[in-house]
Amino acid sequence: MHFALLRPSSLGHPFERRQQPIVRVCWVRMRSLSVLPPALAVAIALGCGRDPRVASPTASETEPSSVTAAGATQSTNAPRADVDAAAGTAAVVGTSSPLAVTSNAAPAAPAPIDARLPSLETLALTTKASCPAKTCRLEGSLLEALLGAPESRSPVGIWEEDLGAGAAVSFARRAEMDVLGLALAGTVAVVADEGKGAGIELAPWHAFVAPGAGITLRAQARPARVVLIVVSAGEALAAKGAAAKASAWTARPAPITAIDLADAPDLAFGKGAYHARIAFGVEASPRASLGILRMSPDGVVPPHVHEKEWEHMAILQGEGDFTQGVGEGEHTLRASDGVIFSVPPATRHQWRSTGSRPFLGIQVYTPPGPEQRFKKLAAGP
Repeated sequence: MHFALLRPSSLGHPFERRQQPIVRVCWVRMRSLSVLPPALAVAIALGCGRDPRVASPTASETEPSSVTAAGATQSTNAPRADVDAAAGTAAVVGTSSPLAVTSNAAPAAPAPIDARLPSLETLALTTKASCPAKTCRLEGSLLEALLGAPESRSPVGIWEEDLGAGAAVSFARRAEMDVLGLALAGTVAVVADEGKGAGIELAPWHAFVAPGAGITLRAQARPARVVLIVVSAGEALAAKGAAAKASAWTARPAPITAIDLADAPDLAFGKGAYHARIAFGVEASPRASLGILRMSPDGVVPPHVHEKEWEHMAILQGEGDFTQGVGEGEHTLRASDGVIFSVPPATRHQWRSTGSRPFLGIQVYTPPGPEQRFKKLAAGP
């Protein structure tokens, strides 16, 4: 098993793909990098974009580009990323963490961390797109390109959308697709196609789920940033693009729901070293859960497997070694702020933090289920 390193070398239109052999970098012209070809068990997206507020990299590090959609520009810049995918160099992760699924060992004792939610103002994903003005419509060929190549089989696409003041991103109605999101900065209004009025306003740490898509997200008085998550009914997202018109609904499958994660229960365990908050479980979002996971700078997630569910993690803060596979197929990637990775069902994986800062990640399971273990851990002895 090998890792593939993905980054959007440009955001041209139409979106073209150039892929190097496995173990080398795969160059992919797309906006969402949580999808992967069937030959790969895990796709890791590293350094797939750049916050425009950060100083620009050198010319050798980026390939700026843009695409116009409905009068607006979608743009992205991609910095370099380094990977060590050589067999036999995987970090060994302990099996004593309270996050363990398959371990019966006694819990370790990493340092406790503050239970309060941190500020999101300076946190960002490296996979991102921008809509500086007017309306960017995510439908047709643009949405298909965002979701990846036809052979991709991940049921989820994740990226950060940066909106100029008053700018909006709209999703067409699709019965087989849901849209979830988490506001990072500014204020965003979520307006349903069938509704009237200003919609639901989202401030930082507010999350939403829109079953069946059919929404517009509009930045209010100032620019805003939001993490967007597009989820299919279980099939590869890229395979759904051609059915967009045929799957349009007249009645929304379920209501749009929003929550302030500051009001969600803090599911603390490991003597305060680990904290989880669940925004949406199966009741509100039957296709995908949405939550956040925080852990101590010396926290670990031991080797484990989700037999039937995909796990998707977007790291907002933290650094560490992500390892997947067993035996000769075991490989490790060093991941840090902004990385997005997806793990298919029945794939062994583990994490060890290596930095000095607490870890903070947006966690999605498709279908929902594994997130419920955090409630049991928080209620444990």
